[in-house]
Amino acid sequence: MANSIMERICERRKRDGFSALAIQWGAIGDVGLVAKMQKENKELVIGGTLQQKISNCLEVLDRFLKQDNPIVASMLVAEKRNRGHGATSAVEAVANVLGIKDIKTVSQHATLAELGMDSMMGTEVIQLLEKEFEIYITARDVRSLSFAKLTDIESEKKNVEEEASLNKTQQGTDLLIQFIPDSQADSRPIVRLSCEGQDNEGQTVVVFPGIEGVFTHLDALVKNLRARVLGVQYSYQEPEISVEEIAKTSLPHIEENISKDESLTLIGYSFGVSVCLEVLSLLENRGYSAKVISIDGSPTYLRSSMLNFVPGDTEAELQTNLVYKIMAMLIPVDLLAPYREKFLKCSDLNERCDLALTLIPSEVVNRQKLDKQAVVALYNRSKATLNYEFCHGKIRSKAYLFKAKYPIVNEDEDYHLSMAFKHSVQVATVDGDHVSILKQSELIKDINKLIACTDDI
Repeated sequence: MANSIMERICERRKRDGFSALAIQWGAIGDVGLVAKMQKENKELVIGGTLQQKISNCLEVLDRFLKQDNPIVASMLVAEKRNRGHGATSAVEAVANVLGIKDIKTVSQHATLAELGMDSMMGTEVIQLLEKEFEIYITARDVRSLSFAKLTDIESEKKNVEEEASLNKTQQGTDLLIQFIPDSQADSRPIVRLSCEGQDNEGQTVVVFPGIEGVFTHLDALVKNLRARVLGVQYSYQEPEISVEEIAKTSLPHIEENISKDESLTLIGYSFGVSVCLEVLSLLENRGYSAKVISIDGSPTYLRSSMLNFVPGDTEAELQTNLVYKIMAMLIPVDLLAPYREKFLKCSDLNERCDLALTLIPSEVVNRQKLDKQAVVALYNRSKATLNYEFCHGKIRSKAYLFKAKYPIVNEDEDYHLSMAFKHSVQVATVDGDHVSILKQSELIKDINKLIACTDDI
């Protein structure tokens, strides 16, 4: 406060035409408090500055007296470096700041102030603990902090982080397992889904799920549809390698459950939109007609989303990024980072899956259900998404697109769906993102209206 007042006086005197000069000196060597703190000719770094020798101060003072600015400064700026560099713990980092080479040589219960920490060092300790170790200490508490107390704080923080990490892993596992059929799951290529209108034989809806190939995401939507609903399931044990192959495999099973005389609606979600378009093109060639409802998907939209989700110029990069995305649901990303090179050096996807399974803690419930076959299925469908292009004549059926208010990637208004249809695609935006859109009541209401309308087929 006093320094600031003196500087304002110097500025006022200078404006009034009188002589005045305030010099902001950094740490001074040779004499004074800092010189007394300095031991073994070791340079102390205080507030990011080194000690300025008296002889250098006199040289600078001569230059200052010959210039016209009322306030000047002189200090030696130390090379910027991380005071915690090389430290494996908060205790070791703080010891580095205090210049203590071996903490065993000092009392663990002595406060940092008693060990020679001044106010500048205190500020540096606070910033270091906060930035490097996420330990938050107030300016008042840092003076009473001891190495013993800091050890306890660090130990408690580590226990909390380990527990949180395990909880995150378990939550991620629970989420992922929802989309991985186990050995007891229904493996039929087409299934009858339970819904409000399951006894309505006049209206049939065929639903194509997302890339996971199961209907967990779609439960909220399907159970509220007022029609007979059939669900197409993609092969899990022997996953197809292209959208065209999935469509050709599903087609005969779909035809067994529909007729040309009934009102037919095809609903595709995400990856399922591409399969839906391929199937519909084949159905139209066989004399069927239907209306198409796309929920936040199209071939180009999915390709752009996939490139954004799992980028990679090579097979190794694509496989590694896909495994990374799955594992990120299970364990913290920073724990995965050191293994990236190992994943890239694996010979194939099978070896990458084996490596990934070794990283999942043994305490995780249902660990045995995290089958590598799930990764194989997702990988095949990811490649199918990247390679698929609609190459048939334009579809005659009418199409409706419900797009999420918060898209994965930015695309044209109709996600380029109009390229596949003879008629223009009707587009509506629904609140939510790629996943939450499925639970929006307005989406369910609008789809039921379209199902009930027979004039659009």
